[in-house]
Amino acid sequence: MKRKHQDPLLARLESIQLSRRQLVKAAAGAAGVALTAPLFAAAQTTSGESRVIMGYGASVYDLDPHKNSFTVQESVLRNMYECLVVFSPDLKTLEPQLATEWKRIDDLTMQFKLRQGVKFHNGEDFDAEAVSYSVKRMLDPETKAPFLSVYGSIVRADVVDKFTVNVVTKKPDPALLQRMSGFHTIIVPPKYFSTAKAEDLATKPAGTGPYKLVSWVKDADLVMEANANYWGPKPKIQRVIIRGIPEAGTRVAALLAGDVDIINAAPPDDIDRINRSGRAKAINIPGNRVVHYRINVATKPLDNKLVRQAMNYAVDWDSVIKYVLAGRGYRRATLLNPWYQCYDTEVKPFPYDPEKAKDLLRQAGFPNGFQITFHVVQGRVPKDKEVGEAMAGMFAKVGIRCNVRIIDVGTYVSQGAAGKLDGLMFGSHGNWMHEPDNSLHNNYFSASQASRMYRGGWKNEEFDRVVEQARYELDGSKRCQFYTQAQKILMDECPDVFAYAIEDVYGVNNRIKWTPRADEMIWYKEMSPA
Repeated sequence: MKRKHQDPLLARLESIQLSRRQLVKAAAGAAGVALTAPLFAAAQTTSGESRVIMGYGASVYDLDPHKNSFTVQESVLRNMYECLVVFSPDLKTLEPQLATEWKRIDDLTMQFKLRQGVKFHNGEDFDAEAVSYSVKRMLDPETKAPFLSVYGSIVRADVVDKFTVNVVTKKPDPALLQRMSGFHTIIVPPKYFSTAKAEDLATKPAGTGPYKLVSWVKDADLVMEANANYWGPKPKIQRVIIRGIPEAGTRVAALLAGDVDIINAAPPDDIDRINRSGRAKAINIPGNRVVHYRINVATKPLDNKLVRQAMNYAVDWDSVIKYVLAGRGYRRATLLNPWYQCYDTEVKPFPYDPEKAKDLLRQAGFPNGFQITFHVVQGRVPKDKEVGEAMAGMFAKVGIRCNVRIIDVGTYVSQGAAGKLDGLMFGSHGNWMHEPDNSLHNNYFSASQASRMYRGGWKNEEFDRVVEQARYELDGSKRCQFYTQAQKILMDECPDVFAYAIEDVYGVNNRIKWTPRADEMIWYKEMSPA
């Protein structure tokens, strides 16, 4: 497959010889973003302190781990907070983190031995009480944990002794260990979290991780410094500055100008330019994140599954991947990647068939099509805005007219949480558990937050029954059969327009030595000055 699609406009832009300051100013001005970092952000400052400035396509908005529903925030939080277990860099095994070992006591109980001598950033001791409290807070309905349905199998965490805890489930859970590796199973300090104001918990984290917060102003820089009392190997990067830069061109310009050291979601069209710059390199890896477009079934005529099926036939994803993404994407039938347990090659993606789409619209009673709002996010994944615009053009060819609304990630999350996004909207899922329960139950089970907020309460009783059976099935073969059945229901009901998995592309300053992970976790303790 051809890997680069040369846009004539980009070619003309590349031929313009702007000075470094002009390039940054032009890009920032076009996006309406002020780049406040000093020029030539360095891996080492004049005082000798090693530093990394990270330019994200999305901004952080809440640092309470039990309120988090966003992988960018998880990536930031996991530098300050930790879990009992952690995935290895190759994502193939689970390794000790705050737990040193574990074993099953019975079908409903897993026992964890905890690391001793660990302190939270606020001085509290880490122990079994902290684990028990963290699980209790996560499960408390008053906490309103966004991914609570992911942890629905967990009943409680019982203290056995100061450094031993038993996690108890209501039924046998084959994926319990994976659940303990991220998001709401982050361990928090009990005294602080039981007494502090909600606004402090959202803005002043206190974990056990290798970095601790220095400062954060919402919609501006977040600054972390290495934790001198960290229980593990000390980070080689002393200071980390995290900055939201939604517009892709501005991120690239900042990288090439030396004003940031790393950027995520680098546009495919800019890979060669980054590599030719002599200042930075582009690192691309198959991504774990699957893009999909959520359909609010409470919006007429999207309550009709024939209409939703038509929308899936209307998009030529092969062309989108080839021309918009320059080949850097992978078509997916639903939300499962091939390396997940129970991935079934017999579940095939929708083919591009505009005539079939028109026929389905006629059957549904809309021979002349209809109009909907399409909420397109900018800054979350490479070319997300351009992909959305290409989709709108393809929908128009079958009679589906889109009122395209370009929004940033923060607006998308807040309005989605309030149930204010009608019609069609961008979605993406990075499955940190790398197994089907997190993708299918979390996104489509009728009681899940995603189904309620983004899909207008889409519900299919047979789907609910099947994914619940799969969640507690210890027989691997039977479990996979349930997930195949669940995916077939999804492809008949079409609560989404199913799309593609991304290829992660990072731009990295040559002064930084770092190997990215495929799970989007950017851990600065794994970096060093080159």
